Amino acid sequence: MKKLFVTILTALAVVLPALAKNEVDTLFIERTRTVVISADADTILNELTTEVFSRGIRPDKRQSQMATDGEYISNTKGRKGAKAKKSKAVSGEKDSNAHKERIPVAFAWGADAGASIDLTNQDMSDIEFSAFFGMRRGWINFLGIGAAADFMTSNSARSYPIFVDFRTNFRNRPSLLFWGVRAGVSLNYLEHAHFQSGAYVSTGLGINLARNKTFCSYIYLGYTFRHRDPIEGIQVHDFHNIHYASAKIGITF
Repeated sequence: MKKLFVTILTALAVVLPALAKNEVDTLFIERTRTVVISADADTILNELTTEVFSRGIRPDKRQSQMATDGEYISNTKGRKGAKAKKSKAVSGEKDSNAHKERIPVAFAWGADAGASIDLTNQDMSDIEFSAFFGMRRGWINFLGIGAAADFMTSNSARSYPIFVDFRTNFRNRPSLLFWGVRAGVSLNYLEHAHFQSGAYVSTGLGINLARNKTFCSYIYLGYTFRHRDPIEGIQVHDFHNIHYASAKIGITF
């Protein structure tokens, strides 16, 4: 039995140098080989037991740290990947909900007042009052119809425009500036009891003032065109088209 045990230990002494790069150092292997060759089985057993318990077979610390670091990096990447997927899922859900939400259409109405200076030197400068109603939705600040009353300051002429009114700031959120345009027909009561109708166009830039959820006040600077035809007959009236520079202040609800 002792011979069998010695044979096994001798074989281990030969194989261990190839397998023990990190577990047992060279001195330990050399000592094991010497013990196997020069001692009997009891001495071999005692020496091996003492050497193993005194030194211990421990893995290399650097390799252990590298394994720990690799596991940490792997876990960190896994957590980051999970967070990224969760973030994308939440973002996709928000985008889907945003597409599902519809911007409501609201009823709107208002009025403004101002003055216009005649740029054609026909003494047709006027003061103007207008009212309008319609709707608003998102980037459409206002879309509706309205009517105005223009009273000339230098004579008895007057005009009553009827128009489609459109205003926008080109975005769904409130902003300081907006663009507006009015287009329609003007009922013109001219000097000497003459009446005619003609095209009416007004466009300009508005600046929003005080505002909240229920109202918005503004000032408006723009250009206005009013069409007039000359009258021929017993009395000749050389009426011409009128171009105005306009300024208004108004409010919408």
